Amino acid sequence: TAYEIPKRDWSSDVCSSDLYITRRISLADGFDAGDLRVYLDAYKPPSAEIYVYYKIENKDDPTSFDSRPYYRMEQATLETSRSTTEEDFIEFEYRPSLTSNTISYVSGSTVFNSFKYATVKIIMASSSTTDVPRIRNLRVHALPAAD
Repeated sequence: TAYEIPKRDWSSDVCSSDLYITRRISLADGFDAGDLRVYLDAYKPPSAEIYVYYKIENKDDPTSFDSRPYYRMEQATLETSRSTTEEDFIEFEYRPSLTSNTISYVSGSTVFNSFKYATVKIIMASSSTTDVPRIRNLRVHALPAAD
């Protein structure tokens, strides 16, 4: 399911937010991927949320990459994982699906089960202006599809 990326006009309970978008990743010829993982180390206080989205494109898809939608990833790490101190960085894992090790999308009437291009968007939100999430060690892994 495609998700609309929240704008900076958050609901009243969110005081601050930040956005990070990776450059477009181009996989080497012949190494198209069938799955995606995002790992990051984050300081995530109780007042914060981190949302990760991905955009992919198959090399044979005639649709412009820029016009492709972002899809929200699911957090594989326990939803209750929160930092206890400002130095407590926890590794978080995000996947397109928690129930499948494959990724696919529809463009026009064609179903694509692999991709050559990808980008990741991360939104960090907090209900506090002083206790906001921080991220380091971002890793994006393009993987072969698994059964």
